Amino acid sequence: MGRMTLAIPMLQVLCVGIALLLSTLPLPARAAEPTTEARVVKYASDEMTVLNERTVTYGWRRICQSAGMG
Repeated sequence: MGRMTLAIPMLQVLCVGIALLLSTLPLPARAAEPTTEARVVKYASDEMTVLNERTVTYGWRRICQSAGMG
């Protein structure tokens, strides 16, 4: 009878231990929301100063591809 009383608490401890172990596993990163815009930035040679920046859309990219620019 003494063994039977120890079996239930040990099972509970084991289940809690497994739950804690599983809770520390890293979750997969969420994918970013899809967008049709991109920010294009031109930096100076010091890599800090912004010379020009522009937000472009998917349509602008298609025009550049058809013109052979990328």
